[in-house]
Order: sequence, then structure tokens, then C-alpha cells
Amino acid sequence: MKHLRLRNQRSRPNEKHVFIFKCLNIAIVLLAFASCISNHPKEKPWSKAYTDRVFKQMDSAELQRIPDVNERHKLIRFMIDRFKRDVPGGMESVSRDSFMTIAAKIGLDYAHQTEPDSTSADEHGTYKWSDDVEDQLRVGFSQGYKAKSPEDAKEKCDCVIAKLKVMYPDSITVPLSDETMMQVTKSCFQ
Repeated sequence: MKHLRLRNQRSRPNEKHVFIFKCLNIAIVLLAFASCISNHPKEKPWSKAYTDRVFKQMDSAELQRIPDVNERHKLIRFMIDRFKRDVPGGMESVSRDSFMTIAAKIGLDYAHQTEPDSTSADEHGTYKWSDDVEDQLRVGFSQGYKAKSPEDAKEKCDCVIAKLKVMYPDSITVPLSDETMMQVTKSCFQ
């Protein structure tokens, strides 16, 4: 079992943590998206008007989190394309729990597509829980999760670490599986 000694060096686990929290951030974007969608009875799901409204709502909701317009629009277009395929009846046609599962999967797929080297080329590593491991998770979280405020970041990061410690009481293996990512996302970001 490895022990982290990472205080003053760039580390592979930190890069994995950034990737993990980018995935979580994307799922959060999707959750925020779900909360801003309202049902308009005159619109047919995924018509031009429906899609334009969804795009504008997502763009407005995520302007602060993702200030780069190109990055934000690329993410939104990816999500809308996937939602059209995965939720053909429109956002309102699935339960919130089902939506969260779909959203987490889309978020992970987007992260894997945009950061393919962050999981494929690296070895898995197992680390005993320590202050250094928690510090590295916090660093990764702060780099990967674009929080609304410092308090929001601390609250979400504390929740993620607490959930991971319950799931893995002795040590943590990175990168985390997609299933673990979805489970943590659903419990900490609802």
C-alpha cells in the first residue's frame, strides 16, 4: 500500500483527483440544468424552440461556473445531444432520480471524451487515508469543481471526502470507478 508524500510536488494522484472533480462538476452543471427546466406545454420535446430554451437556460445557469463561452457552449451542446438521445421525451419525462443517473453518466462520458489521457495512461494507486491524501483531494476538488462560493466548495468537498471514507474506510484507490463517481455525485450534489 502506498503512502502519499505530496506536500511540495506535482503528483499523479492530484491529476486524477482533478479529473474526478471535473466529472463531479459536469454532473453538478447537469443538476443545475434540471432545476431550471420548466415544462412548456406548447413545446414539443427537442423541437427547435425547446432546444433553444434549454440551451439559453443552461447557458445562463452556468455562466458563473464556466466563464469561457467556448468551453461552456461545447459542454452544453454535448449535453443536449446526449439528452436528445437518452431522454427523447424531454427533460420532464423522467424522475429526478433517473435524471441524476443519466446526468452523472453524461458528465463522466464528457469528462472521458475531453480528458482521455487522465484515466487510460495512468496506473491505479491505493493510498491509506491521511491528512496528505485529504489535502490532495481538496486541491483536486478546488481545481476541478467550479463552486458558487468558498462555502459551497468546502461543503461539497467535505461531503465527498466523508462519503469516500465511508465507502473506503482504510484506503482509497484512484482513479475511482464511474459507479463510485455516480454514487458520490448523487449523494453530495442533489
